[in-house]
Amino acid sequence: MTNYNKTAITPIQCSQEQLQVVADELQCNIQLFPIIYLGLPLSTRKPTKAEVQPILDKLANKVAAWKDVCTPVENGGLGIRNLELFGKAMRLKWPANRLHQKDRPWTLVDFRLSADDEKIFQSASKFCVGNGRDTKFWSDNWLGGGSIAWRWPTLVTFIGRTNLTVEQGLLGHRWVRDLQGSLSDIAMMQYFQLWDEIQQINLSQEEDTICWKLTPDGSFSVSSAYDLFYMAREISPCGQLIWQTKAPSKVRFFLWLATKGKCLTADNLAKRGWPHEDHCVLCQREQEDCLHLFITCDFSRRVWQLLRAWVNVDFPLPGQAGEGLIGWWMVARCHFRSSYRSNFDSVFALTCWLIWKERNARIFQHKQQTVEQLLEDIKEEVWMWKSGGYFQIM
Repeated sequence: MTNYNKTAITPIQCSQEQLQVVADELQCNIQLFPIIYLGLPLSTRKPTKAEVQPILDKLANKVAAWKDVCTPVENGGLGIRNLELFGKAMRLKWPANRLHQKDRPWTLVDFRLSADDEKIFQSASKFCVGNGRDTKFWSDNWLGGGSIAWRWPTLVTFIGRTNLTVEQGLLGHRWVRDLQGSLSDIAMMQYFQLWDEIQQINLSQEEDTICWKLTPDGSFSVSSAYDLFYMAREISPCGQLIWQTKAPSKVRFFLWLATKGKCLTADNLAKRGWPHEDHCVLCQREQEDCLHLFITCDFSRRVWQLLRAWVNVDFPLPGQAGEGLIGWWMVARCHFRSSYRSNFDSVFALTCWLIWKERNARIFQHKQQTVEQLLEDIKEEVWMWKSGGYFQIM
């Protein structure tokens, strides 16, 4: 049921008589523009930058880690597609396919890539010259190693605006006539370098093609172009492993947060200004963060010690070599036979999850278990996960 006492009418293009009739009928207040609706300001005029900026700043604070979220899984992100970069990858499809699809109407459209996108395309593609009719002499990458404009930039400053093709440029050394003025010493050196390299080029009767360097068959794909933007990123040792671990989705997401130190432990709560206890509720000794909670906490170390005895595999306990959560996980799983490592990954995720739940139970429910009781919970969950098909018992 609508509470009309908390409801307001905001008129748009209404006469005063019409507005009064509706207000009398509904018995609610009248509120004129500007108003706030769902947290956003609404007005009959275009908002000023000063009015919009606080909203943008607030949203920006909420998506501070969005770049990490959009990073591919193998690089340690969640793999959610970055629409800006995906749009760039889609645009690279136009120049990449213009020679293969010359009969399509879209090839008649005069489109241009941005300077940055053009550099990306030139670095990831090569024009395989046949007759040279569809390859630009100065701007396309047909000699290898980049376009002439990119490899010999000083020389290119002496040419005017030209659409010279490779066929036209090589015929009677036509490209030389594009050069204007007296060449500098550097330009002259680049001129001779280009001259020597061009002497090795022989044209044929075949059509020019574009070879995409990032796929085995040389064909362009949007996915390979999108991956190009993350090629320089460091590969995470557990990026794929976390999501390949056989565990419920909520546990895998929690494990991803834990490996990045992003769980809402005391240190992260303090950054947000939220109420918290500084000290670890499991050991009552040190300040709490993800590294301490899962690696160096005495309570957690005893859990791992009892777990090691239960699985009967002598893997090292956490924190002995000063490594973090990821480093210790990678070392510990290597002590299992390859056929059992996926089982250990599931048990590892489960143990971290139940340590976290024990921590939360002590804070929010004022309940606590001993290390032995927590191990029994782990064993019980293992059997439940086994019945759910997550792994086989070691």
